[in-house]
Formats: sequence, C-alpha cells, structure tokens
Amino acid sequence: MCDMTIELKDLSTAEDFFQELDVPFEPSRLNVARLHILKEFHNRMNAAELAGEKMNRPLARRLLADSYEKFTGIDPRQAKLFKVFEGSGCGSGLQGSGRGFVGLDQIAVRKA
Repeated sequence: MCDMTIELKDLSTAEDFFQELDVPFEPSRLNVARLHILKEFHNRMNAAELAGEKMNRPLARRLLADSYEKFTGIDPRQAKLFKVFEGSGCGSGLQGSGRGFVGLDQIAVRKA
C-alpha cells in the first residue's frame, strides 16, 4: 500500500476526500451520488495500481475528479456499480424489479 493510499484510508466522508485532494464539488450533486462516486474512485484507484501506476496525489486527484465527472447528468443507478441496481429496469414488471418470482409450476405440492 503506497503513502497516498494510507493518507486516504483515514478519511470518512465524501467531502473529506474532495477536500483532501482539493477537487471542487457541488454539495447538492455530491449528495445525490456520493456512494457511486466513491465506489468509482475506488475502482479507478485499483485499476491504476494493477496497471503499475504509482499512486500519488496528482493521480488520485485526477481519478477522483474523473469519478465525479462520470456522474454529471446521469442517474447514478444507470452506472450499475452496486449489485442492487443490476438487472433493474423501468416497466419490466416483476423481472428486474428486485423481487423474486417463482412460478406455480415450480412449487412442489406436499400432501398431508
């Protein structure tokens, strides 16, 4: 784990990350997509480290700014970063609504 990652490890709120890395943000926009932005930032940091890039302040700053920018003008749920949003879609009935479906033909009838 590099020094930059250790510095960021102790931060607890999205605002802390933005302030620490000096990335400008709109509080109203951050309130809507904070978890998505931080998840995207985490994914980008992991990808950069796997690619052999040394994590430093300028790189972390760019990754956070890019993560923030990704959620400009879109509904964060469209990014499907979290399993809860995978497969969900509007107007698809029960399928994809987050509710399970078991057809009557799949139910075994028990005789008493």
